[in-house]
Amino acid sequence: MRLGTLGGVLLAVAALTTVARADDPRDAAAKAMKAYPRKAAKAGQQGDVMLKCGTNAHLALKDCVVVEERPPGFGLGQAALKLAAHSPDNPKVTVEPRAGGQLASFLFCLRPPSITPNPLLPRHTTGPASFLRQPTADQIARAYPPAAKEKGVSGRAGVFCSVSAAGTLEDCHAMWERPTGQGFGAAAISLAPAFQANPETFDGEPRAGGRIWSEIAFGPAPPMPTIPVIAPLEWRCRNAASGAQ
Repeated sequence: MRLGTLGGVLLAVAALTTVARADDPRDAAAKAMKAYPRKAAKAGQQGDVMLKCGTNAHLALKDCVVVEERPPGFGLGQAALKLAAHSPDNPKVTVEPRAGGQLASFLFCLRPPSITPNPLLPRHTTGPASFLRQPTADQIARAYPPAAKEKGVSGRAGVFCSVSAAGTLEDCHAMWERPTGQGFGAAAISLAPAFQANPETFDGEPRAGGRIWSEIAFGPAPPMPTIPVIAPLEWRCRNAASGAQ
């Protein structure tokens, strides 16, 4: 994977005491980046933070605490708390207020610079992408790596993709393949056109950028253990930039 560089981007990372809310997304993005911890920016360190918060009737975050920050020691958790304290109302949405227990995840990126989702913009209701159609047995058989098939080697691969607004899979990556070196990852990626998905929804409307995961078996390979799938940080930051709020 090719890693990006700071490329001379100068970040305003002075210690944050107050954060002004901004309704314009570009304004809000610039203001949020001022909260990026100086230590993390100097080290070129990206990361993510999980908060647990309450919400008011218009989805604004309230009374947040840090559940997890990765990596620790760079001030990302405190930066997320300061930003979340300025979470604005979404006047288009009215829900039952919640006192706590709502998880909110924030991605801190430098390549390119962004904090996603931006805590200084209103929060929204979203629905995850889901599959409508997956490859048939015949399509999988045609994609079976020829050398592996000839040797009688079966295998599996896990693929992580973005979903377009039209429900097609894009920017797919093989997160693992077993056994390695037999071409099962590339074969799984080649099946992307055979999938159709319901795109992610945003306030009830479909939009591009949702992530989706699929595991594909070639032959009678035993299933892999079920484990949480986390896309590489560099890939998540690169994709967040195209859909950042």
